[in-house]
Amino acid sequence: VTRMPSWGVQPFAGNGGSNYKAGCCPWNTAFTVDLYKAPFVPEKFKLVARTVDSGTGQSIQPSTYQNGWSSESGFVKKCGDYADLVGEDWLIVVTFDGSRTCYKPRTSGTSYCGMMQSYNQFQVSTTCAEGSFGDASGRSDHLGGGWNLAPDGVTRMPSW
Repeated sequence: VTRMPSWGVQPFAGNGGSNYKAGCCPWNTAFTVDLYKAPFVPEKFKLVARTVDSGTGQSIQPSTYQNGWSSESGFVKKCGDYADLVGEDWLIVVTFDGSRTCYKPRTSGTSYCGMMQSYNQFQVSTTCAEGSFGDASGRSDHLGGGWNLAPDGVTRMPSW
């Protein structure tokens, strides 16, 4: 089974809710998120910014993307800094446990904030090639993939 990176949420036993944790599955694995503008042809990607470098051990919740976070071990940039990115003219590349996976908004009305704070507002691809993206959903108690299978039926999508 191939792992697909994501941007990390884990249920936290005993609190009656969710504790979104940097890097899922395996638990507490660091990940990065790089934001690109179209076109989607990999050799023509235009890097906008590294928006997340999770480090390990940081609880990452929807509010972390909303407010941002920074320490010596990592950072999450405020998603509002990228409010102008709405629609399908951008994507993110998540690097997790040595593999890279591409995510783009599911609809033309999906914002960067909306996608990063969701479990179902994205399409995913293991190659980033045009035409290779498929709708995907994680678990509703996680951000990102929640370790569900990607559209290819083989690759696991970690949480972010």
